[in-house]
Amino acid sequence: MLQELLGLYGDDIQITERVLEAAAKNVGDRIEVLNFLLLEQGGQICITERIMEAAAQNTETGMEIIELLLKLRPDEADITERVLEAVASNEAIGDKIMDCLFGLYGDEITISERVLENVCGNVQL
Repeated sequence: MLQELLGLYGDDIQITERVLEAAAKNVGDRIEVLNFLLLEQGGQICITERIMEAAAQNTETGMEIIELLLKLRPDEADITERVLEAVASNEAIGDKIMDCLFGLYGDEITISERVLENVCGNVQL
């Protein structure tokens, strides 16, 4: 449906941070939507902390979304304290996301007290 809307109204539809945030939060097999938006509308979209946080909170496809954002926009997709807090709070797949981030960034990641608090509250980590 999104592709049809963009095909019909492409120049009149603005892809905003809120649209990307909604796509990143969307559970299920909707990673294609985010991939499509980034590839088709890529030049006008910036990956923000809010978008990364939304992906980190996604309990089904969060890891795939974060990997996609890091692959397509490595200079914009920052792993901030708020993103790490969201990962640590993700009880479904936070452990997998955290392993992925440590694998990519290793000791570049700073673990704050707030992140540790979230880790302690997540039985999966």
